[in-house]
Amino acid sequence: MKVIFSRKGFDSEYGGSPSPILANQEIISLPIPGDETLTFGDVSIRNGSSVAELLTKLKVKQHNSRSSCHLDPDLYSWSLPRKRSWRPCFGQSGAAQSHLQNQGVGPGDIFLFFGFFQQTRNSHESIQFIPGKFKHKHVLYGWLQVDKVLNIGPTTSVPQWLAYHPHCAPRHRNNINNCIYIARKKLSFDQGYPGSGSFRCTKQTMLTKPGKTRSCWNLDPKIFGHLDISYHSAKSWKEDHFRSASKGQEFVLTADRSVEKWVHRLIKSSSVC
Repeated sequence: MKVIFSRKGFDSEYGGSPSPILANQEIISLPIPGDETLTFGDVSIRNGSSVAELLTKLKVKQHNSRSSCHLDPDLYSWSLPRKRSWRPCFGQSGAAQSHLQNQGVGPGDIFLFFGFFQQTRNSHESIQFIPGKFKHKHVLYGWLQVDKVLNIGPTTSVPQWLAYHPHCAPRHRNNINNCIYIARKKLSFDQGYPGSGSFRCTKQTMLTKPGKTRSCWNLDPKIFGHLDISYHSAKSWKEDHFRSASKGQEFVLTADRSVEKWVHRLIKSSSVC
């Protein structure tokens, strides 16, 4: 099994803000802006309000209910009205998909999605980001274990439930190596958990080492130190942390038994089901 650390959601370049960790430790990854038919007003969060409403409460003023967004990965049933056969899914194309293909990513492998987050607190009718020296964190917010990979070209027929996905839109169909990863219904290594889901913020999902900048990860060298992680080298391991690459969307490794157990513990300890 391959494990893919996949960087997604708002950041300083795409969106101009971190995504929020709510006061109840719910993690909400904000979909990046995009030239799509979906808007921030169309996409819902778990409590039923829209992403646009959340952005207003966070005082992120550069986006509104009419601003288009790129909902990908699409992990949660509540984000949009769904067709009966809907499955969580994730699209990739171009150089990033070529990297996944070159690394042999396919059915049975698992994406661990992480992003750029900041803790918040409730304040009257708004939500405030909590300031601080090390306020920005890399946090794992969800997973998807691959059932199948669909190659989507200009004339590819797709299931009706998938037609809404941005990588099925004409401008993405013309991209080189345009693919969509469909989630398993259940984890292959634990049928008690779905093949895709979300995490709450815990010690286990916090990649950034306490008191460090966000790219300084708290990976255990006893579990990960002997493995090849794409876009990284032995020099990525520092005295007291792992320095994650500033560029690159997906970091891929081939899991051994120790990593497989780590992924299993992560999902059991931190999943929101």
